[in-house]
Amino acid sequence: GINAEYGRLFLGQNKLATVPAEIRGLKQLEELDVSNNEISDLPDEIGEMTLLQKLVISGNQLKKLPHSIGNLTNLTSIEAKSNEISILPAEIGNLRQLSKLDLSFNMLTELPWDLHHLAGTIKILEVGNNPIVIPPRPVLNKGTPAIMAYLKENEKEGRKAKVSGLSLIHI
Repeated sequence: GINAEYGRLFLGQNKLATVPAEIRGLKQLEELDVSNNEISDLPDEIGEMTLLQKLVISGNQLKKLPHSIGNLTNLTSIEAKSNEISILPAEIGNLRQLSKLDLSFNMLTELPWDLHHLAGTIKILEVGNNPIVIPPRPVLNKGTPAIMAYLKENEKEGRKAKVSGLSLIHI
């Protein structure tokens, strides 16, 4: 079995292809680090670890985050750099304690509109080295407050455009 002392579990650099099923039982876990492995998928059950405050999943082969991540409302930090994440679930907007979100060096083309709900808490938002088009590059270059403002101001129009298949291009 897995022994998690003091609510922290470090499984970094173990060539893991999956998150071990046993961690699902560790409901008291506050910090989970599975960085620098070969993980391509996070199980939905991670959403049951509701006391989790810090999730470190950098340096894997993740293509997406599960929708259940939105249940982890105690998360203050997600470090997910250097993966292959191409889409973020809208539920990320539920993480109202989140102060650090590092998604640099991924495959994101857009940030979810719901991310603007974190404008009050997010201190560090790293999205560099992604092929992001929404928000546009000039907005990204202005930093976190500008990104949050863009997502909030364009949410209604952006969701409509998504439905009708139009692209949002603001110059």
